[in-house]
Amino acid sequence: MDFHKLVLLAATCCAFGSGAWAQEAVSAETVVARVNGEAITLGHMLLVRESLPNEYKSLPDRQLFDGILEQLVQQTILSQKSSAPDSLQIRLTLENDRRLMRAARMIEQWSEQPISEGAIQDAYEAAYSGVDQGLEYKAAHILVETEAAALELIEKRTPEKSLRLWPVTSRLGHLARGAATLAGLVRV
Repeated sequence: MDFHKLVLLAATCCAFGSGAWAQEAVSAETVVARVNGEAITLGHMLLVRESLPNEYKSLPDRQLFDGILEQLVQQTILSQKSSAPDSLQIRLTLENDRRLMRAARMIEQWSEQPISEGAIQDAYEAAYSGVDQGLEYKAAHILVETEAAALELIEKRTPEKSLRLWPVTSRLGHLARGAATLAGLVRV
């Protein structure tokens, strides 16, 4: 479920107990509590909810709302008690999380945009034009009725064609004992 739908779901499912909530637009930025001036928003709560194990998510909405809010209030109080600057580990974790989230957002945006045949062709040419891809082969299959007909074609082969006899079933492409076909590989 996308984040904005979760915000609306949380607003609908949780009876906030105040008539003021009904009069304002509820979003991820809606402040649900303040701790010494620091805001805790509905968005903060939804992110905590999404990280919970499923057994907690199945709790009644009001109980889950109250529990998450209490957790965030306690964490905010403890966080505010620390006067030390963020440790290297905290700074690096935040940088990695920010990088990961921004990259994921860009991938999501790119994946939503249609790609034209021309763009695919341009990307292919940019990546592979002028690149030596080694010796290439073109495979050709010649179906014949009998092994004798296949052997006759092998005898008539030219130096640029290498022909081999492969037994196949009646389904093209499935190699098995049965009817004869003549398969040839030709250098491109």
